[in-house]
Amino acid sequence: MSSVALGPLVFDAARLAAILGCAVLLGGAELADIRARRRGAPARHAVQAMRLVVTGLIAARAGYVAQNLAVFAEAPLDVLKVWQGGFSVGFGLAGLGAALAVTALRDLRGALPLGGLALAAVALGFGLLAAFPDPRGRPAPDVPLHALGGAPLTLTALDGPAVVNLWASWCPPCRREMPMMMEVADGGDLPILFVNQGEQPPQITRFLEQAGLAREGIYLDPARALMATYGARGLPATLFLDAEGRLVGTHTGEISRAELLRRMTTLSKGTT
Repeated sequence: MSSVALGPLVFDAARLAAILGCAVLLGGAELADIRARRRGAPARHAVQAMRLVVTGLIAARAGYVAQNLAVFAEAPLDVLKVWQGGFSVGFGLAGLGAALAVTALRDLRGALPLGGLALAAVALGFGLLAAFPDPRGRPAPDVPLHALGGAPLTLTALDGPAVVNLWASWCPPCRREMPMMMEVADGGDLPILFVNQGEQPPQITRFLEQAGLAREGIYLDPARALMATYGARGLPATLFLDAEGRLVGTHTGEISRAELLRRMTTLSKGTT
């Protein structure tokens, strides 16, 4: 999977690229201000850069919400759950460009270095994404997954596209997203397999009973074979498999209802 582990923190490639891009823009603006102060000139680049970043992030989030408005209309407070991800790159770049244009109209000379920093930040972000190997197309492994109290199953035996969620009971984001994902699974057309990584049946059963969650769709992978196969560096991790069992998409970390439904819709249509 396209993810990076930094100590206990795990970032998917897109989120890490965005963070580093923002860091380049803000850090470069602060360095420009330091040089300006030494010359006795006004130091305004850092404030302007912060405006660019905030505007870009707001536009990216607003664009994503607009694209998934029907889902967010049912749960408006989900708009505030930005830690789940859900940002539109196109809208974000448009917001960044608009904010840069406004800055140029007010202060063309001051906006020129910001424009260069913004271009460097965007180039860095897309460059990092291109550097990560693309996991899509990887076939499903023939690893036996034991249902909780049921017969074993392999991903290669699935008939049609499916969603596979890798989780553990000790993982807070896993615990938060599971009720929502089970609700989607109950009313959806695609199966969602909840494959526990590394825990034993008593521990899993105890968690499900305490959380009031069903046992259906729960599978065990005590050796964490799927994490190793797909290169998942942390939990939760959600895999999207097409009708042939090939990996067509991944999501690292807690997933939102909007993103899950969007991915499942594209999976049902056979698109990636």
